Amino acid sequence: MTTLSDRAIAGYDAAADELIARYGDLCQDTLFAPVARHLPTGPIRVLDVGAGPGHGALWFAAKGHDVTAVEPAARFRAHMAACGSQITIRPGRLPALDGVDGPFDLITSTGVWQHLDPADRPRAFRRLFGLLHPDGRLILSLRHGPSHPARPVAACDPEDQIALARSQGLDLCDRIDTASQQPANRAAGVTWTWLVLTKGAIS
Repeated sequence: MTTLSDRAIAGYDAAADELIARYGDLCQDTLFAPVARHLPTGPIRVLDVGAGPGHGALWFAAKGHDVTAVEPAARFRAHMAACGSQITIRPGRLPALDGVDGPFDLITSTGVWQHLDPADRPRAFRRLFGLLHPDGRLILSLRHGPSHPARPVAACDPEDQIALARSQGLDLCDRIDTASQQPANRAAGVTWTWLVLTKGAIS
């Protein structure tokens, strides 16, 4: 059976050239500004889940981090391989993330969660929990609003996802609601919620 994720991945592969150019116009400093205070300053292990063309992974690598980028869309992986020799690139997808070994000090997944079938999200949180260092941070961005028909999404109510994360052993450290960086999406009413999650007690 074709899943929501299957259709979204096919849509990203089909539009890869356009999306690589569009995402390349996004400033990563601006993109991660809402969660900047939670980002590391010293070299650590970073896992970027659903890395797309790799702009975020390369941004982290340029800061001296050891970065593994996991991406299911083949054309995005090829783009990363052409310009990202300093990162480890793996095929894979949530909820399984086969072939990925932790622990990681920071796990990021931006613009991915909405493409997961809701039934897969508990297993996805459980897998990310298992890959996260006990003192690490998991940063997710949840997309709200209309989607491209070739890249379908499911609703990501923040309170529901926070409760689901807690059921899998993750605590909420921070929540930030923002507008979209992309003008067309912003005009269409797309907004984002960033969740910063930890294991155990929050310091």
